[in-house]
Amino acid sequence: MTILQTWLIDWHEQLDYRHPRWDGDLQQQCDQVVKRLRILLPWAAERHGAFDEFANELASLKRQAEAATGGEKPPRRVGVSCTCGHTLRVTLDTAGVRCPACSTQYGHSEALQLPLAVRRAA
Repeated sequence: MTILQTWLIDWHEQLDYRHPRWDGDLQQQCDQVVKRLRILLPWAAERHGAFDEFANELASLKRQAEAATGGEKPPRRVGVSCTCGHTLRVTLDTAGVRCPACSTQYGHSEALQLPLAVRRAA
């Protein structure tokens, strides 16, 4: 929370805005600072010299929060080849998938039995 408030204070100072104030409990203060940061985000992305640092700190906060709350990473997606050659992205949890290229519908076990898609170099 303090990190977000510090960034908002910095942004306000750079814009010659009044020092921000927060009311209420911690959740209400968090909501207020996030709302204001989101409003000023386009300006900061375009003009703030340390925007990359802000983005990195925000990503770090997100990882810390997920770790603290036991948040799990989403299931890993794997590319498999439809019979038409189109690559479909599936997980072990995939209930089913429809190919957008040929409209073939695959159930859970059918999707998991499709051959792995050939990976292409970027």
